Amino acid sequence: LGLLYRATLSQLVHAYALPIHEGATEGECLTQSQTLAQPGISNYFAELTAAWQQLAYAHHRPDKAHLLELCRSWGNHFEVDHAG
Repeated sequence: LGLLYRATLSQLVHAYALPIHEGATEGECLTQSQTLAQPGISNYFAELTAAWQQLAYAHHRPDKAHLLELCRSWGNHFEVDHAG
């Protein structure tokens, strides 16, 4: 889940030029993502952030089905160049 969260942040910064400063909180990152005018990405990131916070701070793991859905749907929002 941590890798998925960091990969999403990387895509937001590099593919969408989202200005996220070093040390930004999850809430600040989420707020910044809402400025993209990309509701699908904002909604996905909100769901991912909630799952990450539940794991990181409350030590509640997402159920397997939810985690798999987050992983599967990542590619619907972000493209990765496998050639480069």
